[in-house]
Amino acid sequence: MNKERREDITVCLTCTFLGAVLVSLIVLRNNQSLTLKSLIPLCVIGCLVYLVSVCIIFIVSYYFGNILRKIDKSAFEEHCWLLALRISDKRRSKNADIIFPRLRYFLFSVLKKNNEFLSLPLGEDELCLNMDGVAFRQNCIFYRFSLILPEGLDQNIETFRKLIQSYVEQELSTYGGYGLRSVYGSNKYGTWWSIYLDQIEVDEKRHRLIFETMYIDNTHAALYRKRISDRENIVQMQDQDVYDDTIE
Repeated sequence: MNKERREDITVCLTCTFLGAVLVSLIVLRNNQSLTLKSLIPLCVIGCLVYLVSVCIIFIVSYYFGNILRKIDKSAFEEHCWLLALRISDKRRSKNADIIFPRLRYFLFSVLKKNNEFLSLPLGEDELCLNMDGVAFRQNCIFYRFSLILPEGLDQNIETFRKLIQSYVEQELSTYGGYGLRSVYGSNKYGTWWSIYLDQIEVDEKRHRLIFETMYIDNTHAALYRKRISDRENIVQMQDQDVYDDTIE
């Protein structure tokens, strides 16, 4: 036994003895019927119980400490990470079950209000938009809706997407969305309208127009939206430079 261990044991025993003496004095003061002779056995028993408890705790801690030192920490960290992912996936799935139908209703409302300019073959209610599941990219959820499209789309896809996105933002700023927040703010990634139409594509085989929509309600989605905005700003600056050079 090294010197440090002996010192620790000495300190522990000394504290135990002093604690027993202090408790004895307090008990004698509060209970005058007890004598010092009758109190000593109780103090001895209390000290023994304390020492036995300390020994048990020390042995158990020493045993588990050796086990933990021999455990592969990387495997344990991976297990914790997989467990966290499993919990996150369950929570994400429950959130999607709530958000999906509300997004469909909102998107249908926007398309219906502006269909004079969009000329889409919409039905009477939001059921004409089929919920085709979700896609995951860069820790973000994208909700996919499809609309039956008997004929091809005459307009440019990207121009059409930007037009619908402008209607989405106008609707959010004026009326908001039922059961959905209108704006999401992040100190690090800025403030954004909560609904973003990320992609539109035409499935010619199924004769469907597919809308891929993101609901911005967390930092991952806000970061994704910020990166898109940064890319768009760079492209606009480059186009402006080309235009200025042409004028000169």
